Amino acid sequence: SDVYKRQEYMGNHQSSEQLKYIVEMEIHHKRDVRQNIKEFIAGCSGGIGRVLTGQPFDIIKVRLQSQSLENPVYKGMVDCFKKTLANEGPKSFYKGTVPPLIGVGACVAIQFSVLEEVKRFFRKPVSYTHLTLPTIYSVQISVVAVSLKKKNK
Repeated sequence: SDVYKRQEYMGNHQSSEQLKYIVEMEIHHKRDVRQNIKEFIAGCSGGIGRVLTGQPFDIIKVRLQSQSLENPVYKGMVDCFKKTLANEGPKSFYKGTVPPLIGVGACVAIQFSVLEEVKRFFRKPVSYTHLTLPTIYSVQISVVAVSLKKKNK
């Protein structure tokens, strides 16, 4: 049905094999888009999970770091946890969680999506005719970004 509509549209200038190839590529593209969306959602979920599990530890760390050295409020990590829970309740461990949820969730989602796309790219048979200048530049930029990130650590 789609093949015949395309054949009418193209005025019978292409063979049925070429039309089948075009249809297969469109189906593959739709599958890739759905897969990319799934990967983005999975990465976002992972980022949210990371924030929700790490936020209580971050709250305790910040409180310990920001207390006075001369007159400390907390004796250690466990003391900080107990006093915070007793004085402010369990919700206090998630104060200020929304900005990290948005930032880390989006960041991990992008990282996960890019990782999966790169893995798919390298699984394909090598054909240098498909390497475009933007692809080569993006790989070079990624390598430079990773190396700069490692230098800053």
